[in-house]
Amino acid sequence: MNNMIAETLSSSQPTEGPRGPESSSKPVFEAFKKGFQYYEKSILALQGKAEKDPASLSKDEKGRLSDFEVCKKGSQKAGEDGKLIPVETAAGISHEGIPVEGMIEVLNEQILKMEDDLLKNSSRLTEDEQAGAALKISDLKQTLKTIEDNSKSFRQARIEEGLTDPAFFTERTKAEAKFTSEDKLRRSENPDSQTKMEENWFNAEKALERRRELILPKEGVTVSEAEILTKLEDLSGEKESVPDLNERYRQNQEKIKPTPPLTTEASAKEAEEIDPSYLDTGTRHEHPFLEDLIDDPSSPRLKDLKGNWEKKQKGELYANQEVIDNMDIVE
Repeated sequence: MNNMIAETLSSSQPTEGPRGPESSSKPVFEAFKKGFQYYEKSILALQGKAEKDPASLSKDEKGRLSDFEVCKKGSQKAGEDGKLIPVETAAGISHEGIPVEGMIEVLNEQILKMEDDLLKNSSRLTEDEQAGAALKISDLKQTLKTIEDNSKSFRQARIEEGLTDPAFFTERTKAEAKFTSEDKLRRSENPDSQTKMEENWFNAEKALERRRELILPKEGVTVSEAEILTKLEDLSGEKESVPDLNERYRQNQEKIKPTPPLTTEASAKEAEEIDPSYLDTGTRHEHPFLEDLIDDPSSPRLKDLKGNWEKKQKGELYANQEVIDNMDIVE
C-alpha cells in the first residue's frame, strides 16, 4: 500500500506548469488568489490566538502574522489587476510587487503536511480518495510553482527597474524601518530609543533580504518602429538619422531598377558588335530534312522518299521497318 501511495505522490508532481514566467498576467493572478485562500485558511488559528492573548505570541508567530498582513495589504493596494505598488523614498520611487515570501513558505508547509497525511491515512482511504488527495496536492504544487516562477527578490526587481544607486537602497531600508516601527507585530519593544531604532533597522534589512515580489507579466506591450530603429542602431554601432535611412533606401531602389529597352538604332548597333563566334555552338543539324528533299529533283531515291513521306503523313510509316531505317538515314 505504501508503495502505491509513494507512486501516487510522485505522479502528483506538476507536469504542465510554466517553465518560466507566464506570458499573461491572468493565470498568475489566478494562482495568487488560489494560493491566498490556502494562506488565509492556514493562518486562522494563529489569528485567533492573537486576538485572545496577543502577549502569548512568540517572535516567530508574530513574524508569520506580519507576513500575512503585509501580503494582504499589498494585494489590496495592487487591486484586481495586480498593478505594482509605488513606494516613495528620498532617493526615488520604486514600483514593487505583492510581497509573497510568507505565502511561499506556508504553501510549501501545506504541501508537506498534505503528503504526510496521505501517507499516514493510506490504510483508511480508498483508491479514489487517494487519487483525489494526490490531485489536490498536485494542484497546490502547480499554484506554488506559478507564484515562485513569477516572483523576484527585492534587489533583483529594483535593479531591473533601473534603481541601482546605493543611496536608493539606503533610503528604501529607512522607509522599511519606518513601516516596521509602525507594525505592532514587527517593531522592537526595547525601552531604549536608540536600541529600538537599531533593532527596527535590522528587522527592516532582514525583511527586504527575504522579500519576494509577485511581478505580473505586462499585457499588450508594443514597440514602436522608432524604438526598433534605435535598438538596431545601437546594436550595429551606426547612428543614422531617418533621412539617412530614406536616402539609402532610394539608392538601393535605383540599383534594382529594370534596364530600359534598347531603341531600334541601339539594337542594330549592338547586333553588329556581336562576335560571330558566339553563333557557332557546334550543335547545328548536319543532315537535310525529309520535307526539304521532296522538292529537290537532284536528291537520290526521290521516289522512295516521296512515297515514305506520304506514308508518314497518313500515319502508315511504321508498318515497314525498312522505311523507318530509310527515314532515319535521311532525317
